[in-house]
Amino acid sequence: MADMRSPDAPAAANTAYVPLRPARATRHAVRTVELQVYEWGDASLATPERPTLLMMPGIMGNGIAFQFVVDELARLEGASRHIVSAEWRGCGASSSGGADSFLFPDHLADLDALVDVLSPDRPIDLLGLSMGGSIVTIYAGVRPARIRRLINLEGVGQRETSADVFLDNVGKWLDQLKAPPVVPPCSSFAEVCEQLQRYTPSLSADRVAWFAPHRAQVGDDGLWHLRGEPAQLRVAPFLLRLDEVLAVLGRITARMLWVEGASYGESRSRWNRHRWPGFFLTRDDLEARLARVRNLERLVLPDCGHLIQFDQPELLAAGVRDFLSRG
Repeated sequence: MADMRSPDAPAAANTAYVPLRPARATRHAVRTVELQVYEWGDASLATPERPTLLMMPGIMGNGIAFQFVVDELARLEGASRHIVSAEWRGCGASSSGGADSFLFPDHLADLDALVDVLSPDRPIDLLGLSMGGSIVTIYAGVRPARIRRLINLEGVGQRETSADVFLDNVGKWLDQLKAPPVVPPCSSFAEVCEQLQRYTPSLSADRVAWFAPHRAQVGDDGLWHLRGEPAQLRVAPFLLRLDEVLAVLGRITARMLWVEGASYGESRSRWNRHRWPGFFLTRDDLEARLARVRNLERLVLPDCGHLIQFDQPELLAAGVRDFLSRG
């Protein structure tokens, strides 16, 4: 990743969104890395009935991207909840630990260590998006006593693969280690905003202007680089088998809220065609997995694709508040 320095505030920042409940940025040393953490409130707000809510983003995601959801929660219930979001190793401003590949076991172990730091003596509420949803769900099955409530935003893993696909993936991974992936930089802050608006058309211009400096930073070369390690985009060589996934889902004791956008199938099909063909689940596969969860609730959000925290922060916040508040 390019050597980053804090840029002068772009002119567009004058019209940027102003958070209702600003985050406090900190870093936590966890295992071999330092994770970038954003915190709203502090641990003194946590109670057994309203524990710390930890929200984890997807691949190459930014923890601060949950700001709009946090603000909507504050409008509904005040600034009374301790909320934390962290960026996975190699993502956003978190360090990489010197790794040239990022695997689920490391993310899972980082999450376990982070939960111990944030709430050593009390279960937490845990939310994850996409890849983050898959990881927090595995964690809830492996460490059921550490989770009070679980919220999964479209993340239950990949399709079952054959032995031949496994061998192909390992070969692709080895090849990719020799040719690191490259994410082209943007030439200007305006281009960063334009790219964000293209990928997340639901974001208003003021929210794009606010989020863009968190998504990319200007380097010594004068170009705007995505924050995070492009190596995150390498193919995953070792995936959980279907029987392992089903065993994890069956061991979850926390009540789980499954959240999906009404455009789930459409957005997943688009990613299948253009990026990871055959990776995402069919509807039948998804339903078979969700059927293994003992205490499952569902929330389907209208006019919403995969980036739920951007597309429908108001409806997501209302659903999260209702789910976490039920006795």
